[in-house]
Amino acid sequence: MYLKSIALENVGPIPSVNLTLPFDGDRPLPLVIVGTNGSGKTTLLSFIVNALIAFKQQVFEDAEVEANRVFRIRTRLFLRGGANFYSAKLQFQDELSLEEWVLNRTRKDFESEVEPKPTDGGWKKMGEMESDYFETSPATQAPPFGTRPEPKLAKLYTENVVLYFPSDRFEPPDWLNAQNLSAELQFPEPVAMKGFTARRILSRSLLKPTLEWLQSLRFDQFLTETERIPITLTLPGSLQQQREALLIQEGNTSALFNAARLVLAKVLGANSSAFQIEVGNRYSRRFSADGSREGTGSFHIPNLLGLSAGQSALFCLFSNIIRDFDLAGANFSTLAEIRGIVLIDEADLHLHLDLQYRVLPELMKMFPKIQFIVTAHSPMFVMGMRNAFAEDGFQLVDMPSGNQISTEAYSEFTEAFKAIELTKTFEEKLRIEMAASNKPLVFVEGKNDKTHLETAWNKIFPDDDRPFDILSCGDYGTSSRIDNGGVRTLKLMLELLGSYEERRVVGLFDNDRAGAEQFNGLGPSHGFSSVGDNKLHRQHAKGCVHAHLLPVPPTRLDFCPERIPHRMLELEHYYSDEVLQTNGVAEDPTYPGAQVFQIKDSKKRAFAEDAKALNPDEFVNFIPLFTLLLKILGVPPASTIEMAP
Repeated sequence: MYLKSIALENVGPIPSVNLTLPFDGDRPLPLVIVGTNGSGKTTLLSFIVNALIAFKQQVFEDAEVEANRVFRIRTRLFLRGGANFYSAKLQFQDELSLEEWVLNRTRKDFESEVEPKPTDGGWKKMGEMESDYFETSPATQAPPFGTRPEPKLAKLYTENVVLYFPSDRFEPPDWLNAQNLSAELQFPEPVAMKGFTARRILSRSLLKPTLEWLQSLRFDQFLTETERIPITLTLPGSLQQQREALLIQEGNTSALFNAARLVLAKVLGANSSAFQIEVGNRYSRRFSADGSREGTGSFHIPNLLGLSAGQSALFCLFSNIIRDFDLAGANFSTLAEIRGIVLIDEADLHLHLDLQYRVLPELMKMFPKIQFIVTAHSPMFVMGMRNAFAEDGFQLVDMPSGNQISTEAYSEFTEAFKAIELTKTFEEKLRIEMAASNKPLVFVEGKNDKTHLETAWNKIFPDDDRPFDILSCGDYGTSSRIDNGGVRTLKLMLELLGSYEERRVVGLFDNDRAGAEQFNGLGPSHGFSSVGDNKLHRQHAKGCVHAHLLPVPPTRLDFCPERIPHRMLELEHYYSDEVLQTNGVAEDPTYPGAQVFQIKDSKKRAFAEDAKALNPDEFVNFIPLFTLLLKILGVPPASTIEMAP
């Protein structure tokens, strides 16, 4: 059972969307929904979940939402600005459907006061003094305990996976003391009572309960699919001895365990034929993994609880699809048999570039009968979908318009592609320089910034070795080009390093429009969040990689207003007006009489070299910056920094 179409009008940021879901014959194709924050991606998913839960309420008494209640609240607060109504219509296979209307006044007043009226007359189904309408087909009802549900609805939940992975799913790290979270870190116990189920549509990818499920599969395998057979051993001297051996008869449980093994092998990039998952003895009941990767040889993971957040999220998500199909009671032998609907909000959440580009699309392809409906931000994921499914093997929809687009038309695709091209030479240099250094790292946007920081340290702390290395993310192309791609490259590098780098790293962004926009793009979907109330500092969930906007010196407060488009603080602004004007670096004020001015791009490179001849007192604004960097990097302060003003 799959979703066939969804039509929304005047809902939040969505003016009008009418989607027909893609199919190749009877096989569903993935739907990928993209768009900026606030464009309505999650809103669209919420209506689908609302319908699925309403259907579930008619089959089970313990659905996520109690009978006669809804998952998604109906209120005129969700009306698009200036609209008098919103509507939603969803059509599923087997003639299952949902229709919803909300008016900004009673139907009676709407009828007499509003012009023009909706061309669809579904709103007329509500009572005269009502202002909302909600109905599923078959009709919404709360069946008495023990009654037989509508066969089409029963079929939906006994033959299909039905799962929704919200954007607030998370993976608690293996070092977390989960004592107070024990109620959350478990799957519901199986229920053998009519009208009740342990299955949940809302799913959060939790690693510990997933491993407990694998453990139960292993236990069942030995109980139900293992038998003792007599064997005869020939010993030295032609002596024979009768023994027993365990023979595993491959059945449903073995197939489920093997399916989870294939998923984990894909996540880890391992050769699936040689990849094994093993469980320890009763003294150390934990799962380990052994396998090999092309080009890097064999590897051993002593404890699967140590998987990265991205790896565990993908492993648990796709293992939960297998588990839900098993709980449905459907017969299982291969991944290709699993069918149903899986909704994933922000599918690229917590995933580094390889997991976005290669692993996630390939995992989706392993489940050809699952209708995946996912939202995403990452152009790398979209590129990976095109690589795995081809251009016509999935549908890409841009919100809030709901228009189908090509991968190249995706607004973030072109910018990302340019940034990736600019990083090719840099990435090679990055690997060499990182391998040659064991110090913490500070990444800056361009080569000029690196020169300024190195000069400033030598001027302020001439007797102290710098306890961190500085790497530039500027353009390493032709020397005649200005550094014009560094800020995007800096953001991409932090996303990449955030998932695996174990030493302290700080990415330092200029506090201008371009820098602030890229800095703000490092959000939860990339594993970053603000540090306390500090709007200038963000940290990756792994704890080692940081991003920071350039701190504002007291004399430059006017350069960094609250509104990002008007910001223009660059590292060169740390020098005095007199020095910048003397060296021809300062542009004219932004308007007559203003104190705010930009830096001339054409003069930056020369000024970075000329600054080496300045007196140390010209670098006073760099002292708070170095104090901040040393604190974040966790290295001892320079001997003179405590005496600095």
